Amino acid sequence: MMDELVEAIVTRGSNTKFRREVFDAHKRVDDRGVHLLCGVCGVRIDPVRDRWDADHEHAKGAGGTDHVSNGRPLCVLCHRGKTALEDAPKVAKVKRTADKHFGIRKKAGWYKPPGFKHQWGRRDD
Repeated sequence: MMDELVEAIVTRGSNTKFRREVFDAHKRVDDRGVHLLCGVCGVRIDPVRDRWDADHEHAKGAGGTDHVSNGRPLCVLCHRGKTALEDAPKVAKVKRTADKHFGIRKKAGWYKPPGFKHQWGRRDD
């Protein structure tokens, strides 16, 4: 019981296990040592000196998993761009669709408290 609780706490918000699995699956060894290749731009990544991220090809928020087949190494710049241009809009759409399914709606328009009058617009001269 206690071991399961500790494992759940450690792995819940941690990306370390997924990152390690992506590294093991995609590492390449040559005469200059171990390296990775960015999944978008193809640049050589030295995992010790260069910053890199383990990317989910299909975003977790859009139904992706933490399985190695869904992961790939990306350089930091490519990961930022992919997240901003592809992942964030997909995740937002999935959230909007789920909210619509459960009947959650955004309030339409701007809420005006009773007796509120604008100070701009038509003038009372």
